[in-house]
Amino acid sequence: GTTLVLDVKIGCDYFSAVRIPRSFIYYPTWPDNQIPDREVHLCHIACNECDQPEDQTRCSNGCNLSTGTTYYQDGQSCLATCPNKKYGRMTPAPPICEDCDGTCFTCDGNNDDDCLSCETSDPSTRRMLHLRKCLTACPTSWGPDV
Repeated sequence: GTTLVLDVKIGCDYFSAVRIPRSFIYYPTWPDNQIPDREVHLCHIACNECDQPEDQTRCSNGCNLSTGTTYYQDGQSCLATCPNKKYGRMTPAPPICEDCDGTCFTCDGNNDDDCLSCETSDPSTRRMLHLRKCLTACPTSWGPDV
């Protein structure tokens, strides 16, 4: 990977800090003329770079694609699985979490026939899964799933 050298200001002086992808040397923000905490912090392995050490929900500059594990970007988060109502899209790269069709609770695509499950927590809006679609009523000659 590429190693970047950054000039970091400490008080009135500068020093060089090394930033290696996936092992970002993180320095908290500090006011001018105060010496910062010089401790090195590592990013969560899912992150290319980070704003907070070891926090996969605060990644910057995308997800790490070279870990052997697929991480999907969802906002600033890099997640091994996407949350409910989203699915992991692999192509085009990079992998990201995208919204399911509004009728689906879980899905593997964004069309109305890509549903894997339907929202069932609210009886007034309960939908039933039929041939990968979430329907408000069963088709004629089909009974509701119980």
